[in-house]
Amino acid sequence: AALRDIEGNQRCAECNAAEPAWLSLDYGALLCLRCAAAHRSLGAHISKVRSLDLDALDPHEYQWAAALGNAKSNSIWEAALPADLARPEPRCPDAIRRRWIRDKYDAQLWLGGSRPPPALHRHASGWLHVSGSLLPTWKRRFIAVSDGVLRQYADESLASERGPPLPLAGLDIEP
Repeated sequence: AALRDIEGNQRCAECNAAEPAWLSLDYGALLCLRCAAAHRSLGAHISKVRSLDLDALDPHEYQWAAALGNAKSNSIWEAALPADLARPEPRCPDAIRRRWIRDKYDAQLWLGGSRPPPALHRHASGWLHVSGSLLPTWKRRFIAVSDGVLRQYADESLASERGPPLPLAGLDIEP
């Protein structure tokens, strides 16, 4: 296929494996089989994947993929990639590959022009009824949200924290 002949498309856009045979329609990037599977695990609302050998691309899909390609796509989605962060290798575990792809496209950590979300400076607290994970029981927890972090406590004294703090990046708190 001619898409493979475009400069930078001879290797997988994610792990650099030779002879990619899959295409992410959303990003115009050619992928190896394992990275294509990781893209699919994101869901079709984030990345639609097609085989270059088995699927027929319509003319618009082909033009889009030809206009982007791996080099241009990565220049956008990895524009703010830290120099000390290594991309996955062709033989890396799938968990590492999936994390890379989720960070890159779903969390958009290295997107060109991106910056970390601002910390929330609104505060809220109150009682919350939490459903049990195994049995249909309810537990009462006092929660406090401050600067984008939710914490659970046994009571209003905030003396004994229950469980790890949960970051709420991007969530707006309405009192």
